[in-house]
Amino acid sequence: MPDAPNSNALWGYLVVEECRRNGITLFVISPGARSTPLTVAAARNPGITIQMCIDERAAAFYALGYGRATGKAAALVCTSGTALANYFPAVVEASQSDIPLLVLSADRPAELLEAGANQAIRQQQLFGGYVRWFFELPAPGPAIDPAVVLTTVDQLCYRSRAPHPGPVHLNCPFREPLVEGRQPQLPPIAELLRPWQSASSPFSHYLHPEKTAFADSDLFTGLQNPHGILIAGELRDAREGRAVLSLAEKLGWPVLADVLSGLRLASHPHLIYYADQLLQSKSFQASFRPEVVVQFGGKLVSKRIQAFADRMETGQYWRVHPGPQRLDPGHRVTRRIAANALDFSNALADSRNTIDAAGEWLAHWRAADRIAGETIDTVLATSPDINEALLARRISHLLSAESALFLAASMPVRDMDMFAAPHSGPTRVAANRGASGIDGTVASAAGFARGSGLPTVLCIGDLALLHDLNSLALLSDHQPAVTVVVINNGGGGIFHFLPVAELEDVFEKHFGTPHALTFRHAALQFGLNYLAPQSMAAFNEAFTSAQSSGRPGIIEIKTDRKENADLHFALRQAIQDALQLFCAGRP
Repeated sequence: MPDAPNSNALWGYLVVEECRRNGITLFVISPGARSTPLTVAAARNPGITIQMCIDERAAAFYALGYGRATGKAAALVCTSGTALANYFPAVVEASQSDIPLLVLSADRPAELLEAGANQAIRQQQLFGGYVRWFFELPAPGPAIDPAVVLTTVDQLCYRSRAPHPGPVHLNCPFREPLVEGRQPQLPPIAELLRPWQSASSPFSHYLHPEKTAFADSDLFTGLQNPHGILIAGELRDAREGRAVLSLAEKLGWPVLADVLSGLRLASHPHLIYYADQLLQSKSFQASFRPEVVVQFGGKLVSKRIQAFADRMETGQYWRVHPGPQRLDPGHRVTRRIAANALDFSNALADSRNTIDAAGEWLAHWRAADRIAGETIDTVLATSPDINEALLARRISHLLSAESALFLAASMPVRDMDMFAAPHSGPTRVAANRGASGIDGTVASAAGFARGSGLPTVLCIGDLALLHDLNSLALLSDHQPAVTVVVINNGGGGIFHFLPVAELEDVFEKHFGTPHALTFRHAALQFGLNYLAPQSMAAFNEAFTSAQSSGRPGIIEIKTDRKENADLHFALRQAIQDALQLFCAGRP
């Protein structure tokens, strides 16, 4: 067809433009030849923003962080071969965390597969059940109606966001020549696409049925029980957090807020800040067993809070989450409500049923919570000047309300969940807890900063930072700036809390993974500011300076793994002793 331009260029244009019309405007691209039609199309589209990333694993985690912050998918573009396989860890995390993510992989055409051609692997269904949808386009050609591309991209975007958001994968084979200089034009076979070309909306529209309120007499009867608790897991929208607090005020119940709920660092009379610490006490658990539990949002950082809910004996355990997942590791949920916290709270507000508040129950929870907080302060006042529990507490004090906090898996997210103090206002908090891996943490934090539009503090351990060291390249000129607070205890601190720590003959080498590395030269290599405070007073100054500078940087804190474990155990025992006295003195 002499009047038709290069089909690769046309299809690249259609894929990118239809993504843009579906609201996908950030493309995270890794360099490669086979993906040239997609990269050129994105570079020439004025509605597309591009983040280049030489490492596909880091690129995928960057897109993941952006999606976690915005609720919108970013598009990943890579060449053929093992480049695509490097997306796998982030795809798994996106799937487990219900984060929308578009994977656009270039591929060799069918005649080059399993024929000894270079850089050709089986890319079909590479991610298995971890994507919400997979589709492979045919190799572009003038005999194929380009509308196929548009309806496919529309389906891809829809599957990424509703009704169960997550990663999707479109495989795009291209034959050579991969690039052609002219701007793509619609060939004669696509005359029906002229209206689309002159419009600005997607080719296929997906309409969502309007949500309606619900009423349930058994539900309202349970909510009138004075001995109930609300549990807030990971929430992605501040409005959901406000809805949970509004419901708590109506019910008179305490709220056990996970650090990823966006509520853990806030200040509110119904929030219980040290629930994980409280539930280490058997006396407390026996005295404060709820009769109704309503749990919102995603998975919890604290195993103790989840186990506490799983030990429900009254059969009044309700799980409120909009997705279809079971979300019931203890197999105790008696009512699964497919709604988000905002819709659930609004439905109750619209009902005619009245709910009586239960002040005494809440007052006892708050009194116990104050004891736990005061005990933590007392123990930390006599602890080593720099320690990991105190760092979590201090960072929660120093964080600006107009900033975000990204927490690495392993100890940083647990310490912030256990020891953070109430904050003057809500701070956006996130972590990769879908699969709880330490990989890609720096890239995820950078993507989260971009998506949230907020300067971001990343709290990370030394092993997690070593694992993703090359992603520091993303931070050098990144805005908003990311400040990396790395807690360097010379190995894997979390393993000291596991039974394997008692196996002295194998523990240190094979689990403690000791090293003598620091990150001063890494900061220099990537053009980042670097500070290594030796005291908490110096850390306060360094952290405040980093926050006000607007520049990316690394603050490295040296701690001792064994001392850290001993301090955690001492805090646990002190809180248990204080709570035993408190529970014994209750009427």
